[in-house]
Amino acid sequence: MTNMQATGSDALLSQVIGDAFGRTVAIPISEAREQASTLDEMMAVMTDAATRSLSPCSGRATPTDADVGWAAGLLDGEGCIQIAKQTYPGTGECKNYQLRIQVAQCSLAVLREFEWAVGLSGRVHSPKPTKLQNRVCHYLNYSGMRAFFVLERLRQHLRRKRDHAELARTYRTE
Repeated sequence: MTNMQATGSDALLSQVIGDAFGRTVAIPISEAREQASTLDEMMAVMTDAATRSLSPCSGRATPTDADVGWAAGLLDGEGCIQIAKQTYPGTGECKNYQLRIQVAQCSLAVLREFEWAVGLSGRVHSPKPTKLQNRVCHYLNYSGMRAFFVLERLRQHLRRKRDHAELARTYRTE
């Protein structure tokens, strides 16, 4: 259960949970997300939290199946799903592989709508345009468990990148 608590001029989104003594306590969503040890727990926290934020474009509180389908279409057309090999500088040793998702768009509002539709905020990178570009291109990035969450949320709606999403699920279980 998620609720809003007023704190000065800011509103704090919190997750209401039961503690070890059966009392109901509220903790910040960010803390609840960090405490989630599995993808299913994280999806439960984030999906519940997403219903309390408003869409940047439509102003609706809850994403519909059409909104999730739209986000899947944006990922199909403007996104990238990859498993990146991380190497350490100097040694060149590879110790880790990480799932990453990136969506590129010139409109930051579209990326914010994508975040709302999937129920999870990502990191936005907006590099300065080069001399050959005439506007800024924004990149929305998800990695690790957050990327798995996005794929699980969009998987049934993906068309072109469905095979990539299934491969990523296989990677997660191995």
